[in-house]
Amino acid sequence: MIASDSRLEISATHIPALTGARPSRPTSPSDGGCEQPIVVDVLVTARIGPRRPGVAAHSPDPAVDTRRENLPKSAGTRSTAKTDPTPVADHVHGRHGGRIPQRAERNMTSRELPFWPRLTGAERPARAFLILGTCQAGALVPSTPTLNIRADHYLVESYLHSPVPDVDFGKYDAVVIGTTLRHILQHATGKSLVASDATFARLRNEADVEALIAACKPIIDQRVATLHEQLPGLPTFFNSIFEPSYNYLGNLVGRHDPTSPVEVVRRINKLIYDACRAYSNFHFVEVNDILNWVGRSHIQDDAILSASHASIIADHGGLDQGRLVPPINVEETYETRRYIGTFVETFWRIVCDDLDVIRPVKPVKLIIIDLDDTLWRGIAAEDDRASWERVEGWPIGFVEALLFFRKRGGLLAVCSKNDHDSTLQRLSQIYDGAIGPDDFVSMKINWESKANNIGTILEEVNFLPENVLFIDDNPREIDEVAARFPTLQCFRGSHYDWRRLILRAAETQVPLVTEESQTRTESTRALIQRTEQATSASREEWLKSLDVQVSIRIRNTTSGPDMARVFELINKTNQFNTNGHRWTQTEFDDFFKAGGVCVHASLKDRAVDNGIIGVVMVGGGSLTQAVLSCRVFGLGAEVVMGSVATRIALARAPKAQGSIVDTGRN
Repeated sequence: MIASDSRLEISATHIPALTGARPSRPTSPSDGGCEQPIVVDVLVTARIGPRRPGVAAHSPDPAVDTRRENLPKSAGTRSTAKTDPTPVADHVHGRHGGRIPQRAERNMTSRELPFWPRLTGAERPARAFLILGTCQAGALVPSTPTLNIRADHYLVESYLHSPVPDVDFGKYDAVVIGTTLRHILQHATGKSLVASDATFARLRNEADVEALIAACKPIIDQRVATLHEQLPGLPTFFNSIFEPSYNYLGNLVGRHDPTSPVEVVRRINKLIYDACRAYSNFHFVEVNDILNWVGRSHIQDDAILSASHASIIADHGGLDQGRLVPPINVEETYETRRYIGTFVETFWRIVCDDLDVIRPVKPVKLIIIDLDDTLWRGIAAEDDRASWERVEGWPIGFVEALLFFRKRGGLLAVCSKNDHDSTLQRLSQIYDGAIGPDDFVSMKINWESKANNIGTILEEVNFLPENVLFIDDNPREIDEVAARFPTLQCFRGSHYDWRRLILRAAETQVPLVTEESQTRTESTRALIQRTEQATSASREEWLKSLDVQVSIRIRNTTSGPDMARVFELINKTNQFNTNGHRWTQTEFDDFFKAGGVCVHASLKDRAVDNGIIGVVMVGGGSLTQAVLSCRVFGLGAEVVMGSVATRIALARAPKAQGSIVDTGRN
């Protein structure tokens, strides 16, 4: 805590001064306004030297004691670990004889960071991860069971010939890959490991950079392709390489030059990102975002080591014991222990959220918002404020988040108690086109009950309440809607959390953005218009007026850009879904390897091109599963698609058959 009448001093331990002694840390409120540090007694048994390939380091089982000590075993056996309940990450490296401080400042915890809210509030499911990489990957082994996960680390290098260990992949929910920059640079330059560590300092001009990137690309592509062959289709997360934490050339020169190490590492990370995009179960995790979020200067080792090492600060003082000036403990100097636990926890929060995005349980497809004191500040019809006062600060941030949600393929709607025409006019005046009626699939602006209006919106878009989020500044309105629709998701938190919720919550994210995503608002609005027109004409006249065109495509492989949309549609459709099965990438691949085929349908009418809207999976004579987008119910696409799928099944078996399983939502 900082006393109100005290002077805040910033410690200079991270920026070495050329003169003067390093300031000591205050140890009492009277010294510097800081609390007395909590004493943590740490008992560590550390192995000297790096772990040998094939030896796994394991995170603690959530069901067992949370204390740990690092006790290496022989190759192929499990190393057990215990730790103090406060994460200290002593398992990250062997200490090489380095001094272990007997007193340590209190570790930073996740509660000190403004993490994004979770919509469901449910406990995270238990998950197991396989970590493959060198020291920077090993640092991710969690030291506490806070997130209900288990992780096993195997030492795997990033050379082209580096094999994947022979493990039981069936034990794991996902794989995390750490790419070692030194190994990529060694391949790219053809030099020794130590010589390649000086690569960035030797780059003279843009031509040198282009030559380096050109050399790195096939190495990364081949390494990622090899891992895809060796790993069994599990969701796999490739961590980015740590970017340099500052400009090595100096504060005033070269920051954005092509030869800047920061820019070069970003380009190498882009190569990894692009290589991952070639495989539907491979994903990229930008670890640099997490470093910036938690505190890069306390964690990254390029204050001491070369940029190519790109890892976590660790004490190697045991190698320097013979020096005239005894070595300091760098982990203590940079307060690494205080921050590393939060870095690791944040990483796993993001990866677990990513798994929830890949296989969603209750994804948010529609956000319904109020207007007064929600989309803008205050009540527009009653108080006289300038337009900039209504939107400056959190309101425009909220609007930007809504538009990014729309860009992902989510839908927006308005439910507000107001006069319709005058409110639309005020919306135009306040936001001047930043957001407007065309961004919403439905706008219910009247004096009716909000619960009734939301019921109408749900009928229009044909969504289940559980896939809808309602945001309103008035708790009474939220209570009324929640009573009417118990499964509809209502956010009751602070308005300062709305933006983070929409942008960061797993339920509001999608695994990919397709062409259909970009036009979903227009296609759903067209659905509403079609429904309204259908009430004033016979079904035959109505269908004929729409000029509906259905295209059928038959695929027997997972390759192709259309298959990403097929995979997404199967795994997120609830209502028109014959059995509700959610496919893993491995199941999807195995289905086609066994001779299965996919029949998918695209539909367009005179108003909009809906893209891929239906899928039937055919295995032998069985219609294994059929799904249809709610946006095209009643247009007959399912008849055409089902007819083609049935013919394929009858060509393979004496009879075609399928089944419908009641999921409670279909």
